[in-house]
Amino acid sequence: MITTFRFIPLLLLVLFCCCKSDAVGPIEGAGAGVSPDPALHSESNSGTAQTNPATENETSSQVHVPPGSVTNETEPNDNPQSAMTVPVNAAIEAAIGSPKDTDWFRIVPGGRSQLRAEIGGTETIDLEFSLYDDSGSKLWRKIDNFGTGSGETITNYVVEGPCLLKVKPKGKGTYQNAPYRLSVVTGPVDATLEEEPNGSTLKATPLPIGETFSGYVNNKDDLDVFRIQPEPVNPEARYVIEAEGVDGVRASLLVFRANPKDSTKTHLQADKTCRLSGVGPITEAQPLYVAVQPHEGFHLSSRYQLKVTEANAAPTATELEPNDALSIATELDTDEAGQGSIGWALDEDWYRVKTIPPGVARVDVTGTSDVTLQVRVYSGDHQLLGEFASTSPGGDVIIPSVTVGTSGLTVRINSQKPEEFRPDRYYGVRVSWRDGGGEEREPNDSLTSAKNSPLDIGIRRMGHIGHPKDVDHFELRVQTQEKGEILTIRLHAPPQLPLLVTVLKQDGEEILNPTQVPGDEERTVTHYFESGVYVIQVRPASDVTTPESPYSLSVLR
Repeated sequence: MITTFRFIPLLLLVLFCCCKSDAVGPIEGAGAGVSPDPALHSESNSGTAQTNPATENETSSQVHVPPGSVTNETEPNDNPQSAMTVPVNAAIEAAIGSPKDTDWFRIVPGGRSQLRAEIGGTETIDLEFSLYDDSGSKLWRKIDNFGTGSGETITNYVVEGPCLLKVKPKGKGTYQNAPYRLSVVTGPVDATLEEEPNGSTLKATPLPIGETFSGYVNNKDDLDVFRIQPEPVNPEARYVIEAEGVDGVRASLLVFRANPKDSTKTHLQADKTCRLSGVGPITEAQPLYVAVQPHEGFHLSSRYQLKVTEANAAPTATELEPNDALSIATELDTDEAGQGSIGWALDEDWYRVKTIPPGVARVDVTGTSDVTLQVRVYSGDHQLLGEFASTSPGGDVIIPSVTVGTSGLTVRINSQKPEEFRPDRYYGVRVSWRDGGGEEREPNDSLTSAKNSPLDIGIRRMGHIGHPKDVDHFELRVQTQEKGEILTIRLHAPPQLPLLVTVLKQDGEEILNPTQVPGDEERTVTHYFESGVYVIQVRPASDVTTPESPYSLSVLR
């Protein structure tokens, strides 16, 4: 009797293994569907973008069966120590027997190789799998792009030696020996294909100059980082980045130096080359990175394309791309004649002026053909001081006087129209410091900013009309021992620029009708003022502007 009971568990184990093996028959359609990695095989690079759930289920539930035998799973293999060794370039037919069943497989490539692993044939359950090194430390996060009835894929992962694959079920499903098929393909590392993992600057794929590289957006959270690698490094060179996306995948192309959050960013499109020009410079101390980041969709069989070339001639540009944000602004010395270009749609260039003392500054931006420029000036703590624009493509933008505080000055330049950009044409930018004792101080284009340009009785102020909509406000404080006093406002207009002058209360109520002053003439206006705070407003009387020529304004007793 004792002998009989000892034999029963052994008999049950044998019956279980036989049943599990019999349950894993040939999978219908195996070998069709998702194309194998073009880096490992010479098959088509086309495929269907995996953004539609129906399409995902049709393509990803079937796996490519590489040349070689189809092998059945060997149990037990529920931990790293008992992992089943998978023949390279072969398929394993396996099954999940319960919600807690976990299958481990060991892959032994022949040296440094590129790995593609696929799971398919899952009709009733949702599977996920992860990649580990031979000691059991995770190499790549779990792969779970699809749901029940679909498979999963790891693409173009570079392995240096033996590694482990873990397959486990997720969520609810039918677990009565649910079959699946695992396909493992390895091959030589493709020198023109991204090397996963490359989701950070520390693991970036090297991107030589002149080489066309490609990569996969293989999941919705994928971030592929490449390090531009010129040989030798030329600090004077600028570069052109060209990229083409994947159909059905909405993604961005990023260019950055240290942090992807501080980057130049543009949209990546399929069948349309995205081009970023004037990028650089690159030095040993300042490497440059390019990244592809998806926003919607992914694709396991079609690749995006990426190429970096050196510009034909080193431009004289001062700007250091990327400089599309305040945190990565190009530094510009006071009175330095800088140059930059609007190289692509939505490009914007930031400049931080170094060592400029408090006072008044002048900003000159000379236009570039076919681009209508817009210029914004900020204080060093990012308070908008003024916004100005050229009136036509190629027009200059001149800001005669802007207040500079202790925090410094920043200038932002972009195109008013996204369709207007010229990577081969350069604008000029210069910020010069002025004493400004008698100058208006921008911003003073509103009642509340009039205090930036106080007007003392008996002291002449100089002002400029920078554009047709420029309106200047000056704060006048009147203190008198009497009930009030008569004051005279004197305005001298610059040549060919008629002006209007009026007096307002602080709340904007007009207390003196506007007086027109013809160009190159002087007019005086008298008014009875009680003690209080007033605003003198000067604005153009026509669409003509002469930002180089100042007007003069004074209040006399």
